[in-house]
Amino acid sequence: EKMVSAIVRELESGGEADVAESLYTVCARTDANYIAPAAFGLARIRAARGDVAGAVRALDLVPGTSRAFTQARRRRAGLLAESGGGLPALAQALDSIDNLTIDPADRARFQVDVLSEALTVVKDGGADPTVRLGRHPASEPALRDGLEAALRELAAYADSREEKVLLVDRANGVRRWTLR
Repeated sequence: EKMVSAIVRELESGGEADVAESLYTVCARTDANYIAPAAFGLARIRAARGDVAGAVRALDLVPGTSRAFTQARRRRAGLLAESGGGLPALAQALDSIDNLTIDPADRARFQVDVLSEALTVVKDGGADPTVRLGRHPASEPALRDGLEAALRELAAYADSREEKVLLVDRANGVRRWTLR
């Protein structure tokens, strides 16, 4: 397994991405032991050429029973969040980590990043309440509520008082103010 991976990795880094992609595909289809390494290789190649959808499909090859499943889902989430694919991609990014057992601070940090980007998209005129980001419809009030909660949760995991204050201030800055 390591020898095959090393050879294909050499092809990948040596400018033979098409050949490497073909070999990764064959490896993923022929031996369950190669699925995860081949999926990550395919994802790297496809992401490098700007094919986010193809990279996501490659990472989806990693089965839930694999030790690499959590890493594949996290990479999937990162690709979608950074893709510039708008609200649907951001919603898929959050869904990718929804049922994973990951560090709570990492989850909160990721939610802050994704909800911040979603709020920017919505404020630029891209609101679409039919899209849900976690529990929040893609509308400004709902995303403000979600982002505020994620920032406060992240503040609970802060390493220093200064970091906690900055996060709480940021939460207060996005907070939806209402008159009662």
